[in-house]
Amino acid sequence: MKVYIDTSVIVSLADPFDVFHDQSITSINNLIKHGIECNISSPLVIELGKIVKVKGTKRCLDITRSLEEFKINFKNTDMKEVWKLSQTYLDERVLTVRHRLDLLHYAAASLLNSTHLASWNSRQFNDKIAVKVSRINSKHGLLSLIAGKPDYIVKRENLG
Repeated sequence: MKVYIDTSVIVSLADPFDVFHDQSITSINNLIKHGIECNISSPLVIELGKIVKVKGTKRCLDITRSLEEFKINFKNTDMKEVWKLSQTYLDERVLTVRHRLDLLHYAAASLLNSTHLASWNSRQFNDKIAVKVSRINSKHGLLSLIAGKPDYIVKRENLG
């Protein structure tokens, strides 16, 4: 089992005032306690650039520190491959172009052979969307993904 951690969870870990902060800590700690590999990838860098612009450098550094603190691995993915796979998802109408960044996360998670994608954004990261992604992934020899809130993944896999 490998879990790709979406930026929403990383942001929650870094901000003690975030509404999902405590749930994020509990969920990530449960995954780590069970030896589950937790990863993030290149689409995070795009989002960090936006965060620096809006919230400042300190906020960005707090977020990157949370990766180390919670033992979340940054795994580099070839952005050309991530973009190409996300375009396939877009062409197959998994989501609209407005959600390109979310599709980049799905693509990075898939290319990293993740089995799960954890996000607090349940509108774009849920079972319905994951089924569409998984159908496309199977055509490309990639693993199926289960997507949902971190506590949903922990509960679904009996880790909590």
